[in-house]
Amino acid sequence: MPVLKYFCLNSSIFDLGIFINHSFTIFSHQEFYRSFLGHSHLLSFLYSLLFHLFFKSPYVLLLSQSLAILSSLLFIYTLSEQYKKLHTTVFLLCYAVWYNALFDFHYDHLAIPLTFCFYWLVHKEQYNKALLCASIIPFIKEPFGLVAAFMGIYLALKGKKYLPGLFLFVYGLAYFYVSTRYVIPYFSPGYSAGETLSTHFLGGGFIDSALYPFVHFFDFVKDIFGTTKWLYLAILFASFGGIVFLFSPLELIPAIPVLGISLLSTLDNYYGYANHYTAGLVAPFMVAFIYGLPKFFLWCDYTGKRMPCLAWLKNRRHVLVMIFIPIVLSHILFSPSPFSRFFWFHKVPAYDISAYIPSERTQNIKNALKKYIPKDPEISVSSQNTLNWGYLAKRRYYFSYPMGVTEPVKMPWIDSDSIFEILHSLIINDKSIIKTKHIFADYVVVDFQRPLYLIDKQATREEFKSYFQETLKYYKIIYNHDGFYIMQRKK
Repeated sequence: MPVLKYFCLNSSIFDLGIFINHSFTIFSHQEFYRSFLGHSHLLSFLYSLLFHLFFKSPYVLLLSQSLAILSSLLFIYTLSEQYKKLHTTVFLLCYAVWYNALFDFHYDHLAIPLTFCFYWLVHKEQYNKALLCASIIPFIKEPFGLVAAFMGIYLALKGKKYLPGLFLFVYGLAYFYVSTRYVIPYFSPGYSAGETLSTHFLGGGFIDSALYPFVHFFDFVKDIFGTTKWLYLAILFASFGGIVFLFSPLELIPAIPVLGISLLSTLDNYYGYANHYTAGLVAPFMVAFIYGLPKFFLWCDYTGKRMPCLAWLKNRRHVLVMIFIPIVLSHILFSPSPFSRFFWFHKVPAYDISAYIPSERTQNIKNALKKYIPKDPEISVSSQNTLNWGYLAKRRYYFSYPMGVTEPVKMPWIDSDSIFEILHSLIINDKSIIKTKHIFADYVVVDFQRPLYLIDKQATREEFKSYFQETLKYYKIIYNHDGFYIMQRKK
């Protein structure tokens, strides 16, 4: 499905286009700093190397994502001493699994199999390997440093491995702190960790935000019900059987940072259910469900015997129906799968059935892009967020419209070929080797028949038309058909 979605030109620049572009440029142009633009993606080096040496196709990125997520079933099957088919079904019905598979491409998806692997190694009492596995997880993205820290707490409480747990806790916090305070700001123009926390999180600074739910408890609860955060929690709980996972709360410890970031954020995309930020929740909630289900069955038997009005709880079939009603409903109502309302009722264009069906118009667009925009990777392109294609992305500068149109995009570059000089400059925070290029887009691509976006935010038709008219002051139309435009910058 993700391959079909991309083939039909229904993926987005944010974020599949960005990662195709980074995978292409990190090694082809030796622009290693791109691994730290806005986020710290150390694993992007590996993806870029494979992309550079063996394949240059976005299809492989998408297939690798799907296979990585599906590999989690191996760990689920091993962790399940009984009810293996039931646990597999719950995983495959989880809305978060589907969004991480179909919402373009993000490195976050790696958190799903890696976290399952961590739980499996702890279950097998292979604690050194579990420590190694948890140490890799922050390389996905810097917030997973906090996940690794809480894995340290879990390791100490679950496996009684206090020293490894303490090491992992300190390591995870240190990785997160160094990444957000030094590494990302050094390579990302205009990025400020302190400003990001004070602007986009309740409480402000890191410590204040962490303490906010305790110091301002009633304000925290009020914010949950005053926004759609309550819906975020309701869908999450429903997809894992309502309360079943609460019967094994220890397994939820590694999920605390991800939940905390979502519930403390003032940005709605962080607490929206239809995105990749749920990747860090899938394994902890699934493992808690696996371990909690037998305890839940025992509680049902006990309650059914003590309370005659709830005697039906002693019937295992009735209990399973009770568990699966919220699971199935959450899947139908909120997932993007072929069994959901989004797929059949055209509620969300990116996930309805038409997004996976090739059309003659799509092929015409591809032909026009190849004909009118040179393949030269030094030719820069600014394309509508919802019109993403590898032919456009595999070049040095690839922007989301209207970036690079009326104002140049400030792109950093490093005036040094020595890794030792770069590390030394980073350590002493000397930015003299970080230079800036001002890049205008050579070509602009827009399509009025697609959802209209300005950079990564959806826009009204009037807003989009206003930017389009401004674009015409600097660009000439070289191709126009059925609302699709290719424009070239005027000399």
